[in-house]
Amino acid sequence: MHATAMGTGRDMAWPGWLVCSLIVAIAVLAACEPGGSGASPSSAATSQQPLPIPSAIATERPSASDSLKTLELSDVGFRLRYPIDWFEISVPTLRVAWESRLKQSTGAIKAATQATIDQIDRGELRAGLFSPRTADGFIESMIVYVEDARDADAAAAAIRRAHSYDAVVPAVRQDVTPVDMAVGQMQLLDRYTAPSGGAPSHQIDYITVLADGRTLTLAGTGPTSDISFAETMRLMVETLSLE
Repeated sequence: MHATAMGTGRDMAWPGWLVCSLIVAIAVLAACEPGGSGASPSSAATSQQPLPIPSAIATERPSASDSLKTLELSDVGFRLRYPIDWFEISVPTLRVAWESRLKQSTGAIKAATQATIDQIDRGELRAGLFSPRTADGFIESMIVYVEDARDADAAAAAIRRAHSYDAVVPAVRQDVTPVDMAVGQMQLLDRYTAPSGGAPSHQIDYITVLADGRTLTLAGTGPTSDISFAETMRLMVETLSLE
């Protein structure tokens, strides 16, 4: 197995801090979805208060029998449980947010943005989960990808994704290790970035190759200041089932 540099077209992936940069636009758009909070874009974009989330989620409270939500992708037998205070944003809404970012971007960032839109259009970006604000004001995320990337195995997929991230923002620390999870062995791509003009971020990708040859990635992003983020990701991925 060998690594080749990848940085354009369908192989380009967004580094974590750029995902975080979309959160305001995503949250504003989510507020306009059915059941949303109805906050206006102008007030949400300038307010220092927590970002608006759909009211049906904001008012939900855990009970003894339901302390987690469920995300399912029926075509791959995917089922994942996630914290009840996290919320899902629809893929069409995510696409609108990335389109907005595309108009403001240049160079490698624009290429990565366009590649992400292309992934949505190909049906490879399948879901987006987001946390409430952390104590220091950040929102964490997990994006679910099912890619027809023809990776030889999960380790090759991790190297491919690492190269595509590095083409936009190089990591200051990065490791790829095999980990044993409930669904079997996965590859963990663990990387830290400190981009100029962006917040230092911790990106965690859990990667496996499905029985049909497609590559499943659960790509998480959080601030480096949240030392609990890695455990939150691990606990969510431990609930993953593939039937």
